Amino acid sequence: MNALRWLLLCVCFFAGNHLVAEPADVIAPMPEQLRPVKSGSNEFVPIGRSGNVLRVEARVGYDRNRADGSLNVGARQQLASGVIEELGDHYDFIIVAPAMHVNLPGVRGLHWQVHNDVQGIGRPMLDLRQQFGSARQLKAVIDLDESILPVSTSAVEYDQLLDTLMHEIMHQWGAYVPLLVDGNAQSPLATAERHWSSRYDSDASVMLGARWQALEASAWRQVAVYDGYGPLDLYLAGFIPVSELSATRYLQTAQLQGTELPELGRTVQASAQEVNATALLAALGPRVPAHAQAQRDFSAVIVSLEPVGHPASPAVLDRLELLRTHLQTRFTAVTGGRARIDAGISAASVRPVPGAPSGVGSSAPPATVLDLGAATQFLLAGRTNDLWQDKASTQVADSVRAMLALAGDPPMRRPCRLLDSASRNWKPARWSIGLHFCACRD
Repeated sequence: MNALRWLLLCVCFFAGNHLVAEPADVIAPMPEQLRPVKSGSNEFVPIGRSGNVLRVEARVGYDRNRADGSLNVGARQQLASGVIEELGDHYDFIIVAPAMHVNLPGVRGLHWQVHNDVQGIGRPMLDLRQQFGSARQLKAVIDLDESILPVSTSAVEYDQLLDTLMHEIMHQWGAYVPLLVDGNAQSPLATAERHWSSRYDSDASVMLGARWQALEASAWRQVAVYDGYGPLDLYLAGFIPVSELSATRYLQTAQLQGTELPELGRTVQASAQEVNATALLAALGPRVPAHAQAQRDFSAVIVSLEPVGHPASPAVLDRLELLRTHLQTRFTAVTGGRARIDAGISAASVRPVPGAPSGVGSSAPPATVLDLGAATQFLLAGRTNDLWQDKASTQVADSVRAMLALAGDPPMRRPCRLLDSASRNWKPARWSIGLHFCACRD
């Protein structure tokens, strides 16, 4: 069944020039869609950890929609609340990887908005943290479709899985830009689905658009697609300042509607119009917080969502652990090292184990009381010409150890004075012992 769903997604993804983009994969819950979060609910129950992956048992459905067609946002609220109750409020993103059938119609991932306090990116301010069980940190819940998870790390589909993760994370800041190129209502920079227009030269962003190359006779060709974050993505996320936001292009052409998915090699006849920082700032206003104050260290936790009675196999959990490390590496790569994400369970989430209420007993006999005076006399009596040795080759080492031991006894705690009185008549070669001793002690 998973293979069939993946095949259908691939067919839709690569079908042709007139295919429109996938349905909206970013959801801003409305107040009337939210429900009270129940503390200690048994709908989503943490059942353990596998490495840095939290395992959660789902006892209710997790489809995008309920049976009546309404958004199933309550399931995300309850799951997020349970995760935070188990691990603490330490995560910007909760990433849900189902080991069960979950219906996310037409998409490979979903971004459920929880919190936004950034101005100047085209996205309204939002704070639903309390409704998702978070007091301070949670930004979004990200769902992955189960059909794209069980793929080999060497397959091209695995690279697309990582692109999906980068895409859903970037929905925290894009693509919400309300710019109409040249003031034309038919030329929006971003689509209603919150992706870049197919006409926009996004530098092959995972947020769609493409990298367009100029050919002869006003022809343009897509030469790269799904190749990380573009400069506008990086600016909106706060990873580069506006001074580094280079001008890009928007193609005016009747051959594209703007909602087509990228297709490598697609060629159209078009005229290019510049999209520069001045036009973007006029549409957006300045970013607040600005680049210098923007967050660039993020945290995420991956949740293995498992059905009752059918725990995820060790192989599935191992794949998620590997996905976690690849997610971190890919995010660093697509941001050009300007930001990082830690997708492991935070050290702050590790609960201390309470100590035993009673003392710990032992059957061993009491330790023998050491007679330091007798030990000191034993060492002093073991000297030969003011030196100690088990054999000639260990004379330096044995003498230094003996002197250090004697210096630890209160009556003898005069290391270099002891050395001076005991070695006035030493041969010059033996001063190496004294130098070593004083270096150790003083």
